[in-house]
Amino acid sequence: MPYVFILVQRLGFLLALYTILRLAFYGVHQALFPAVTYTQLAQIGFYGLRFDIAAVLYINVIVAILHLVPVKARASRAWVNVTKIFFYFFNIVAFIFIVADFAYFPFILKRSDSGVFSYSFDIWQLLPQFMADYWYLLLLGLALLFFVELFYRKTQSNLLKATSNIVNTKPLRARAATFTVEWLVFLLGLSLTVIGMRGGLQLRPITPITATKYVAPALTPLIINTPFNIIHTLQRKHLNVPQYAPQDTVDAHFSVYKNLEVVPKQTLKRTDNVVIIIMESLSKSYTNLDGNNSYTPFLDSLMQHSLVFTKAFANGKHSNQGIAAILSSIPVLMHEPYPVSIYQANNLAGLGSVLSPKGYHTSFFHGANNGSFNIDVFSNAAGFVHYYGRNEYNNDADFDGNWGIFDEPYFKYAAQTINDFPEPFITGIFTLTAHYPFALPQGYNNKFKKGSVPMHELCGYADYALSQFFAEAATMPWYNNTLFIITADHTGAITNEYEAARLGAYSIPMLWYKPDNSLAAQSYNDIVQQIDIMPSVLDYLGFQEAYTAFGNSVFNKDTTTNRYAYSYLSGVYQIIDDNYLLQFDGTQSMAMYAYKTDSLLQRNVLKQYPNKQRVLEKQLKMIIQQHHYRIRNNLLIPPTKNTVN
Repeated sequence: MPYVFILVQRLGFLLALYTILRLAFYGVHQALFPAVTYTQLAQIGFYGLRFDIAAVLYINVIVAILHLVPVKARASRAWVNVTKIFFYFFNIVAFIFIVADFAYFPFILKRSDSGVFSYSFDIWQLLPQFMADYWYLLLLGLALLFFVELFYRKTQSNLLKATSNIVNTKPLRARAATFTVEWLVFLLGLSLTVIGMRGGLQLRPITPITATKYVAPALTPLIINTPFNIIHTLQRKHLNVPQYAPQDTVDAHFSVYKNLEVVPKQTLKRTDNVVIIIMESLSKSYTNLDGNNSYTPFLDSLMQHSLVFTKAFANGKHSNQGIAAILSSIPVLMHEPYPVSIYQANNLAGLGSVLSPKGYHTSFFHGANNGSFNIDVFSNAAGFVHYYGRNEYNNDADFDGNWGIFDEPYFKYAAQTINDFPEPFITGIFTLTAHYPFALPQGYNNKFKKGSVPMHELCGYADYALSQFFAEAATMPWYNNTLFIITADHTGAITNEYEAARLGAYSIPMLWYKPDNSLAAQSYNDIVQQIDIMPSVLDYLGFQEAYTAFGNSVFNKDTTTNRYAYSYLSGVYQIIDDNYLLQFDGTQSMAMYAYKTDSLLQRNVLKQYPNKQRVLEKQLKMIIQQHHYRIRNNLLIPPTKNTVN
């Protein structure tokens, strides 16, 4: 089967070139990747192969088919020429982008993505100057073309020799058997090609952010390659940064960089452990916070000893949106959740990566199938180094048959695993049972209160599982020195008109509990949102270094700082303050509601309070522009004294 061997040789040659170009890329930009050890460089080369294989197979899928399909025409001159045209065209385009990134990377600090096509006209205009300034890259490109041509000619010569020796030399029956085998090889080769394009047999295909499973986010440009990054962003839209005001005006009005003017301190005020428990689909109305029929008796009892936020809001409606908001203080202000967006490989500093240098052990628990919603790779990108999913649990006796491990045994596993962690630690635990198709473990039917929707009974089970976690944790030495934060990823099933409206649709519970009673049990009645968790935790611990957060600490005593909650859904931005909810389409305000007396948002008072509308619209415009600008331009890391943002 000479065509198979030649295909493997050609693809292997391309992979070798990708590896050489990765090393050259590192050599050129070594100053941008300080302190990379030889061991790390070897790991980068090894793990980078996974992304290189995916890219090479995406680019050469047609070439692979032309090599493998067992038809007589493969030996014709026309077939040979068509194969060569496809090989050269797609690979030359790929190498152009790789080589161009040698020059472009220092400006954007990430591999180019499909957004480069947005600037195609400008690039074409600048091409002559670009070639003059980076003439050595042109030489590199020509050298690549030369070696590719030499290798391709050699393999083509070998192919012609091999095929000429076997044509019509076998009897008819033997040729029929060979034909059958070749079709089987074609199907096998096609299957392996698809697996390679996906990056393996895991639940979800690899994406650029998968690289954070192997290296720190700042090093991911060394693992992924430019064609891979472009391919995975082709179908996704870039944020269009609005120009509501000059950017320096936006920065002055709404800065996302915290503590820039503070003299850094080497130690924290506190070194409490932190456990953030994120309850799947737990609406505020499922608890007794609204005085409704509660399905969470344990959580209700814990509120009596906790700092309870009575006006807490989720930033999004999907799990990975909530995770991004909680772990890294990134609001939901674009169509796609940040963890699966084209910006997922941006430089990022979440709670884990900020506290890790302070000696914190970082981990994240989610009993779902590994790869679900990209939560495993995003938590890693946010600095939570150790991830524990269904694979790590490694006992499918507790598998729910759909999503992952039931909450009760998984909570117990989390508590026991945490007990082996060095202190201090920060850990996230994300539940999953309260989810469609609403399956309960065997023996738990009719044990919990039923309500108007199946979700109510599931929340009862999740609440029971939470109680068992606390019972287990209370016996462990780290318990009293741990701050527990309990909230939801987003709201659950709609059970009434309030939950259907854009106010109740984001209303979630949130409480902070410290077993040693060092945190006063009281109600916090101002607006708070998920993106406030990160700055609040850092403020509580006394962190005194620069970091990025779109939210604000609840412990901020500055009376001039107004509190808001932001969200985005189906093209509509929303802002909530203590009295009003404003909806904005990106160009103009659409509606405003006095939600304290109109919780169902039925009476639009936009025209009645123009001054209030202007204040809220200005605030919302500032956050939208700041969000789009920072994410679009990869500016989620605070600038140092020697950098300009």
